[in-house]
Amino acid sequence: MSKVNMTISKQASKQASKQASKISIIIPAYNCETTIERCILGITKGTYNNIEVIVVDNGSEDSTKEIANKLADKDDRIIVIHQNNQGPAGSRDTGLKNATGDYIAYCDSDDWFEPDCLESLMDFLTRYNADIAVCRSQIPGKIIDYNPFEVQVWDKDGAIDAFLEHKKLNGVLWNKLIRRELFDGIEFDKTLWYWEDLAVVWKIMKRVNRVVRFNEAKYNFYVHPESMCAKKYSPNRIYSSLKVWNKIVEDCSDAGMEEHSRNATVARFKWLYGDLKLMFKDDYDDKESMKTVQCIMRQTGTIGIKSLESKKDKIFASLCIADLNLAKTMYKILNRSK
Repeated sequence: MSKVNMTISKQASKQASKQASKISIIIPAYNCETTIERCILGITKGTYNNIEVIVVDNGSEDSTKEIANKLADKDDRIIVIHQNNQGPAGSRDTGLKNATGDYIAYCDSDDWFEPDCLESLMDFLTRYNADIAVCRSQIPGKIIDYNPFEVQVWDKDGAIDAFLEHKKLNGVLWNKLIRRELFDGIEFDKTLWYWEDLAVVWKIMKRVNRVVRFNEAKYNFYVHPESMCAKKYSPNRIYSSLKVWNKIVEDCSDAGMEEHSRNATVARFKWLYGDLKLMFKDDYDDKESMKTVQCIMRQTGTIGIKSLESKKDKIFASLCIADLNLAKTMYKILNRSK
């Protein structure tokens, strides 16, 4: 064998060993006929080949299922599951239960991976012997100044703190590669129409030994006008926020994690304060929900207010705690021209 052939053979062998582990990529899909093909092909045409792509058609009423089926006919790594609409949690759960890979990744049907996304995630996960690898996400066309070579590695306590801070380690599933066994015994809460992934990521964080995050943008995020997060505020949203964050605070308290418990309480304050502003923005007038949020903010008190970054938010959060009606009126006045 020539030296050139030997070199090629060694490189191929090295590449094959790197891709020995199978990755299951789960795509929850509902009425996404304009984006589903881009999403699927962004995965199957990527540099990591040992994959299965599980598309869970959640009762689509457009041509989503036909497009997915057509792609599956051409590539046996694509599996399409059709079910009645069970909400985002139901489709994520169905995909997980049918996954056979050693690792799990999720991709929303509006979004798409960079060609080397999975390969990069697997490389960092293996290199740092981590349970979870996390990449940066980006909105195409939006230029963000950041250091692409920055890498963070957290142990369990550090990962929980970073998760609660919700900046460099957030509660979404779609920019992460996760060891399959971390999902053992975990189901998605089908009563949640928002933040169902946040609830699951929290459960997983309590099990990890090490998490690595690298700062290269490998996941492309598209904000669709009809997506759940782009719609007007709804009762499902505040219900989900309260249920998920109350559980996180409760878990930290029950486990005797004093520092984490404090951080979770602050994180809940900031999240619910954000919800309250969205309620004002969309003129959502559920007085009971608003009172519940106000009560939690009041109980959290000074540490919650101090955690807010801007002086404007500190003042406005204080007003929300003191008088909701006045706060709502002030919000409308201050944002009238926006």
